[in-house]
Amino acid sequence: MAVIRTEGLTKVYGATRAVDGLDLVVEQGEIFGLLGPNGAGKTTTVGMLTTIVRPTSGTAEVAGHSVTAAPGKVRRAVVSSSRSCPSTPSSPAARTSSSPPGSTACRGPSARGASASSSSS
Repeated sequence: MAVIRTEGLTKVYGATRAVDGLDLVVEQGEIFGLLGPNGAGKTTTVGMLTTIVRPTSGTAEVAGHSVTAAPGKVRRAVVSSSRSCPSTPSSPAARTSSSPPGSTACRGPSARGASASSSSS
C-alpha cells in the first residue's frame, strides 16, 4: 500500500516552478529521503504533502487521502503517525522534524518498548 503517491505534482510561484511534475510512490515500510540542492523544491514538496502549500496542479495522496480534497484527513494521518513515535531525542528510532509523513522511521527497538540501553551504538 502506498502511503505517499503523487502524479504530476506541480507548484508555481509567479514565473518560478518550485516543483515540476513530481511523480512519486512511497510504499508502507519504506524509508524515503528528499535530497537536492537549495531551491530544488524539497520544502515545497513537503508543504504540499502536509497540506500547508496548495499544489498548482497534479495530485497527491497521503495515507490514501487527497491533499486537496481531504486535507483534514491528511493532517490527522500525519499527526497520528507522529504520535506513534518515541519522544526521546536520543532514541535511535526517534522521529526528526525532517521525517516524511507516513514514514516508518520510528519503528525501531525503542518504538516497540525495548530500552534504549539495550540497543548497540
